[in-house]
Amino acid sequence: MKSVLTKLLTFVLFAPASFAQKSIPEGSRVYIAPMGGFETNLIAAINNKKVPVVIVGSRSTADFEVAGGAESQKANWMRIWVSGSWRSDEKASIVIKNLHTDVIVYAYEVNKWAAWHGSQSAAEACAKHMKSSIVHVPPEELAAFSASPRAKVNESVVTPDASRGSSESMPIGALGLIATTRGDPSGAEIVEITRDGGLEGLHVGDVITSVNGKPVKTSVELGAELSNRAPGSRIRIRVVFRTSTSWASNEAVVTLQQNR
Repeated sequence: MKSVLTKLLTFVLFAPASFAQKSIPEGSRVYIAPMGGFETNLIAAINNKKVPVVIVGSRSTADFEVAGGAESQKANWMRIWVSGSWRSDEKASIVIKNLHTDVIVYAYEVNKWAAWHGSQSAAEACAKHMKSSIVHVPPEELAAFSASPRAKVNESVVTPDASRGSSESMPIGALGLIATTRGDPSGAEIVEITRDGGLEGLHVGDVITSVNGKPVKTSVELGAELSNRAPGSRIRIRVVFRTSTSWASNEAVVTLQQNR
């Protein structure tokens, strides 16, 4: 009887809901999503920083997914002339999602001015901070977590075109929508609204360009910006949308829901 109760308690304590917190169990299987080449630097950085996770090549076998992106800006002539530095400025962001609960558990953004090792410097900063979110759990508890059911999410497939920066959609649970990155105009384009009752002021096809005045250039940045905001928070979202002749803008005030 005691053995049965122990197993039951282990299952309850380490059911998927318990990992909705800002932590990743040590030894978890992690899938690094394509990021325009930055994923190679990030994988190398995770190994170099000895982040205690197992990187897998298939999303279907992973416990967590790391998505994100990076930008590199070469030194301008003024910096080269004044400081003699040819080093580039690097910007990167990552969002880590629990694939069992569909909850974003960690988000980080880094800006490296005159980075010594280019995009690798930004990747190492991401890996270093990712490591700080790792928690140790006993092997049997990790096994119970990994064996738990995966979240069922309707991830719409978006047909790529020249204006989109990414063909992959990303659920934004706090808003109750699915968005994809758009390149022109830059922002997070709404491809599906999953929230019960819809979203007043937001429609499929709208491109979210800022949250509370802070620019948003990708769906990953949108997820990162909302990840640390509490359910019930009211935020201002600026969007642009296509008219018959051009693009127009609008602003909506939205109440965040529980990230699910």
